[in-house]
Amino acid sequence: MGLQLFYAYTVAGFVVLTSIFMLRRKQGPEGQQPAIKPFSLANVPPEQLPKYIRSLLAELPGCVVLQSEVTAFQEAVDYNWAQQNREIIPACIVRPRDVQQLSKALGVLKREYESRSQAGAPTKGFFAVRSGGLNPGLGSSTVQDGVVIDLSLFNEVVPAADGATVTVGTGARWIDVYKALDEKGLTVMGGRSSPVGVGGLALQGKMAIPLPLFAGEF
Repeated sequence: MGLQLFYAYTVAGFVVLTSIFMLRRKQGPEGQQPAIKPFSLANVPPEQLPKYIRSLLAELPGCVVLQSEVTAFQEAVDYNWAQQNREIIPACIVRPRDVQQLSKALGVLKREYESRSQAGAPTKGFFAVRSGGLNPGLGSSTVQDGVVIDLSLFNEVVPAADGATVTVGTGARWIDVYKALDEKGLTVMGGRSSPVGVGGLALQGKMAIPLPLFAGEF
């Protein structure tokens, strides 16, 4: 019995020390966080980027975040809630501001899909769509070396004139929805965790759209 306890404590101590060592290596000297890691396309001139990314830049000026915009790109990647998805690095992130820009982005991706299909190249996994970015599933709302369509700017919260329903953008997070409606004395059934995005919950939870509103004191 004593020998078993000795081995158990030894293994537990080894695990703890190894974890501390790996954490310090990850953080760097004196516990400092590591510098932003270099991205594979960060130093590639725009004219040498893949053709479909150049098309996105041409058709959606001001909406495409490239790896060369290191700080903005890192912030866009870190919009994902789960660390494992923050470590998946897309080629670029597209943030359309309205339906017309979203349609243009999808048009570019459709042409790229058709081009790859005709060439016999892989067509799976070169773009992903992200609303709130909370889903911890690996690659659920991001894609390695592809395009992320970020819908976070589709975040409007507009109650109907009769106060019975509300139009909510797919990129809104439920905490923002509740705050906007609370100012009007209203609420709505939605996610119970504040970072949850409207789009993901509506699709996975099969919520009815438009959403019913409830008035009164809560």
